[in-house]
Amino acid sequence: MKHLKNQHGYGMFIAVMLILLVTTIGISLLTLTLNTNKTAANERKDQSTFYFAEAGINLEKANLQNVVKEIDQEIINEFNSLDYESQVNLLNKYSNDFSTYYTSQMNQRFCKNFNLLYHSTDTPNKCNTNNYTSSFQLGEQFGKQPVVDTSVQFACLVDCEVDISSKGYFEDSPTQSRTVSQKLLINANPQLTEGNPGSGGESSSGDESLEALENYAAIIKNDIYINSIVTGNVATLNGKISIDGGPSINGLLAASHLSKLIYPDWMNGIKEKYTPLPSLHTTNLVDFLPEFPNFQINDGISIPLHQNVTSNGKTIIENGILNLPDDTSITLPLTKDTRFHSIKLYNDRILTIDVGNKNLNLYVENLDLTNGDIKINGTGTINIYVKNKFTIASQSYFDIGNNRVNMYVKDFDIKQGMINFGSAAKFNAYITGNINVKGYINQNGSPSASNIYYKGINEVTFGNETQIYGTIHNKSSHFKLLNGAGIYGNFYTGGNKVTLNGGVKSNGHWFVAPNADITITSGGYLKGTVVAKSLKIINGGSLIYGSPIVSNPAIPIPTPATPFVAITNSSLVVEEPLVEVDE
Repeated sequence: MKHLKNQHGYGMFIAVMLILLVTTIGISLLTLTLNTNKTAANERKDQSTFYFAEAGINLEKANLQNVVKEIDQEIINEFNSLDYESQVNLLNKYSNDFSTYYTSQMNQRFCKNFNLLYHSTDTPNKCNTNNYTSSFQLGEQFGKQPVVDTSVQFACLVDCEVDISSKGYFEDSPTQSRTVSQKLLINANPQLTEGNPGSGGESSSGDESLEALENYAAIIKNDIYINSIVTGNVATLNGKISIDGGPSINGLLAASHLSKLIYPDWMNGIKEKYTPLPSLHTTNLVDFLPEFPNFQINDGISIPLHQNVTSNGKTIIENGILNLPDDTSITLPLTKDTRFHSIKLYNDRILTIDVGNKNLNLYVENLDLTNGDIKINGTGTINIYVKNKFTIASQSYFDIGNNRVNMYVKDFDIKQGMINFGSAAKFNAYITGNINVKGYINQNGSPSASNIYYKGINEVTFGNETQIYGTIHNKSSHFKLLNGAGIYGNFYTGGNKVTLNGGVKSNGHWFVAPNADITITSGGYLKGTVVAKSLKIINGGSLIYGSPIVSNPAIPIPTPATPFVAITNSSLVVEEPLVEVDE
C-alpha cells in the first residue's frame, strides 16, 4: 500500500477552523456585551423615570407650600384687619368657630391661587373641584425628552389634605413609566388670641361673660359650703357662702353682699376675700347648658338587606347576618346605604369598612365586637343606626380612622374595649337606653373631637375604668362619677342629681349641672368651672379652677377691648412618606 506523504493544505484547514472558532467566540462576546448594554440602558431608563416622577412630586410640593403660605397670610391679614364687631359678625356665619372659617377660606382659594402659578389671569381656570393636573418637560436625558404628568387633589373636610401623584416617562415611550404619590396635611391649627392693648377697636356690646369667668372655679345659684380645699374664685348668685372647719381657700368669694359670707369669728382673712358678683351673660344658670339635640334611631327598614357574600368557600354574609369565620378578615366597601340584621365579630377577626369620601348610612339591629375589631377607612361620613345594642369587649377596638361617625344606638356598652380616632376624626354617639363605658374613647386625643349624648332615664355610673376624651351631654338621668372617672372634655347634665366620690380626672372642663346639688367629698376633686344649683366641698374634697379645654357653645363669644388676633402654626405643611404606585 502506498501512503500519501504530501501534507500540503492541512495547515490551511487548521487555520480556517481556528478562524471560525475565534469568530464564533467574538460574535458571542459581542452579543453578550450588546445584551448587557441594552439591559443596563433599560435599567437606567427605568430608574430615570422614577427620578422624573420624584422630581414632579418635589416641584408640586414646593408650589403647594408657596400657595398655602400665601393663602394663609391672606386669611390671617384680612381677618386681623377687621374691627371687633366685624370679626364677630363674620364668625357668626361659621358657628362662631374661627377654625371652620379658616378651613372654608383655604378650600375656596386654593385652586385659583394654584392655577395662577402656571397661567395668566385671563386663562380659564383648569381646576375642577380643587383637582389640578399638569404636564412638564424636564431637561433632555440620553438624547431623549423626559416628561412628568402631575395631579394635585386638595380637600378640606375637617382638616385640609393634599394628595400629589406624579408619573415620569420619556416622550417617545410613554407606556414605560413609573408613578409615585405623597400625602400632605395642612397643619395650620388656626386660633384666636386677644390683641395687644390699644391695637384695635373698642368693644361695642359690653358683654364680658367669658372674662368674668376666668379663674372662677364655681358659679352657683344657691348656697355654697366649704370646709376643705378651693383653688380659684367661687360665686353664689342668690345664696350664702358658709365656711367652717379648717379650709384652704386660695381665691375670691363672690356674693350679692358681704353679709352672705358666713364664717366663725376666729377665722381670719375671710372678709378680705369678698368680691362683688361677676358680670355674666345670664343669671339663669340653665342657659349655661348647650341645647340638647332631638334624635331617634331610624331602623332603615326600607333599605334592602346586604346581599349574601362568600369568600374562599366560607360564608361571610347570609340573610343580613355578617359573621366572619375563624381567621377571616375582610374589607367591606360601602357605596350606598346598607342594612344588616346583625354584625358579630369574635376571635380577633377584623372587619374593614371602606366608606371612601361619601356620606352613608349603615343600619344594624346589633353590632357586637365581643372579641373582634372594626376599622373604618376613608374620609367621609357614616351614620350608624344600631336598633338594639352596640358592644365592645375583651380589648377589642372600633377604629373610625379620619371619618366623621355619628352613632344612634339604644344600648351603648364598652367593657374593656376602646374607640380609636384618627387626627381628623369626629365621633358623636346618640344614646336612648343604657350607657356603660369601661374602656377608652379617643385615648389621649382632642376632647373636642367626641360628644356623647344620653337621653336615657336609667342611672349611669362611671368609675376609674371610664376614660373618655370627649364631652358628655346628659339630658336628665342621675350620674355617678366615682374613683377617678376620666372625662377630659366637658360634662353637661340637665338632671337634678350628680354624685361625685373620688374625683373626676380632667385637664380643665365645664361641669354644668344647673339643677343639681353637687357634693365633692372623701378625697374627690374637680378641675374646671362648676355651674350648679348648690355646692358642698367637704371632708378632704377639693375644687380647682382649670381653664376649660373645650369651649362651651352656650357661652357667647367674649367681647374683648381689642379685636381678636388670628394666628396659625409657623410650619403649615406636614409630609407623609413618599410611596410608589403600582401601574
